[in-house]
Amino acid sequence: YQRRVRATFWLNYIFFTHFERSYSTRPLILHRWGGLGNHRYQFGFSGDVFPTWQSLNFQPYFTATAANVGFMWSHDIGGHLEQPAPELYTRWVQFGIWSPVFRTHCTKSPDNDRRIWVFPFENFKIMRDAFELRSRMIPYIYTQARLAHDTGLALVHSLYYEWPEYNEAYAQNNHYLFGSDIMVAPITSPLDNVTQVAWKTIWIPPGKWIEWSSLQSFEGPLNVTRSYTLDEIPVFVKAGSIIPMLPVDKPLLGSAQNEYYTLHLNIFPSGTLSSTSTQLYEDNGNDNANYETKFAYTLINLIEDQTSLKLTVNPTQGTYDGMQPNRTFYIQLNGISPPDMIQSNGVNVPFVEDPNEFGWTYDSSYFSVTINLPQQYSKLNKLEIVIKKNKNCGFYDPLIRGIPRCFSRLESAMNILDNHFPDIYQEDYTAVSNANEYAETIGNNMNSIVGFESLVDTAITQVIALTGIPQSITKQVVTYLQNCYQ
Repeated sequence: YQRRVRATFWLNYIFFTHFERSYSTRPLILHRWGGLGNHRYQFGFSGDVFPTWQSLNFQPYFTATAANVGFMWSHDIGGHLEQPAPELYTRWVQFGIWSPVFRTHCTKSPDNDRRIWVFPFENFKIMRDAFELRSRMIPYIYTQARLAHDTGLALVHSLYYEWPEYNEAYAQNNHYLFGSDIMVAPITSPLDNVTQVAWKTIWIPPGKWIEWSSLQSFEGPLNVTRSYTLDEIPVFVKAGSIIPMLPVDKPLLGSAQNEYYTLHLNIFPSGTLSSTSTQLYEDNGNDNANYETKFAYTLINLIEDQTSLKLTVNPTQGTYDGMQPNRTFYIQLNGISPPDMIQSNGVNVPFVEDPNEFGWTYDSSYFSVTINLPQQYSKLNKLEIVIKKNKNCGFYDPLIRGIPRCFSRLESAMNILDNHFPDIYQEDYTAVSNANEYAETIGNNMNSIVGFESLVDTAITQVIALTGIPQSITKQVVTYLQNCYQ
């Protein structure tokens, strides 16, 4: 008998060490908080909470500050005790995919459900995309989990770990870092009833950051106030970051224990002379006996200059049981113009229409170059990709930044207005239609990007002049378009 040891702490110890002694796989328990020192037993269950905006607003702060004692929380996404409203559940899921453990759960009741397909279709689509993104992030999360094991710094931690000299790093309670390269500022308040956006003031830390969804770049430190629709999440990536992910078309269930046969490198070039790098960590997924000695790291470098980008995947260092010798690659570079030439280990990569073929394609709605390398590459050899600038247009055109969000909002605006036919006709808002079609043609003529902002301004003017729809709809659409760059 040990005096003053909490029963919960003792139970966590007993269950964890029993698992450790009895099985060759890694012990894992989900437990209640037993006091300081419980960080050694992985994940704590944060309690049975009511689904309210106040509960959601507290959880990012609660999660990030747990890193101060080496702890990681696992939440009942959506609350536990009652059925959450669709908007609240959607925002909770969006926070959940950027938290240490993504887990939905609720009390057993026919009136309380967390299956996303029982919610309205628009909410379902947004949550389904979030679920998929979380699964695709496994290579990044797993690498950061190993870093947490080696250093003691949790996957989710407060900004003051990196910028302790800035008061803003302490004041922003629901901003946090998700690993080394990503900052998240979840939306934890409801949409405005009329405009259908939520406003949030975000502190951008020092350095250059790129917003994931819009590709808008920010040079910190500064505060920005931005609007977000229900399908938008404030996620910012350090400029130059290389985010290892899984491709969208691969089976995602159980990914953490499977080999990454195809690796998707999602790259956010800085647009400046720079050299950045990341490391990919891999092991066999669940071996408790050898994870300290049998693992592999792959160093990945990105060098940017005024005429080209060079991506180097270096030979993998280390080995583990079951390690496959080869892999294929899918490489995505965001926020750049179509290149003049791409080479893979000195071999020209052709432009293709089918993204499943060997070659590269261009997504003008997101200004991204995607390079598909379906042949097997040995992990023991270096892979070098060189992307040459197109001489006829700027490689890093600053006008690109922010436009992907405008494209998305223009599509929403078109759907809203089209739903009011026959009270209004597309002829009444031709600029909205023309701007909405811009994404399909801009890749063929990047110089035409100069006129896009004025076209959006014309679209706003036409919407304001509409007389056949409620003023609330006018205000919603105008808010969408006026703030798509902000």
